[in-house]
Amino acid sequence: MAELRVPKLNSNDDAYILTAWLVADGASVGAGDPVAEVETSKAVEELAALSDGILLHAVAAGVSIEPGQAIATIGTAPASPPASPPASPPASPPADGPLAGAGASKSAYYLAR
Repeated sequence: MAELRVPKLNSNDDAYILTAWLVADGASVGAGDPVAEVETSKAVEELAALSDGILLHAVAAGVSIEPGQAIATIGTAPASPPASPPASPPASPPADGPLAGAGASKSAYYLAR
């Protein structure tokens, strides 16, 4: 898993603003794809993915960030979620109830009353 870190973009600034994510959280990116916009005191710069993979945001857009700070990770696709356990069979009526036995029906129950 690779970290996307903010490079030093302007020697006069100690902090920048992450103005926008260009790629949604959890989306696939390719190396070199622009993924975020960062505003310095002089310009808006695009940051590019350094590798192929799934982009996971670590910082929200609109916040202050510093040079060297990790703002996202790029990794492989997450593992598939585990399969759902099989559904439980429906509860059957008690063996000693009025509908006990094979072939018993509701009408037989009401007729017996």
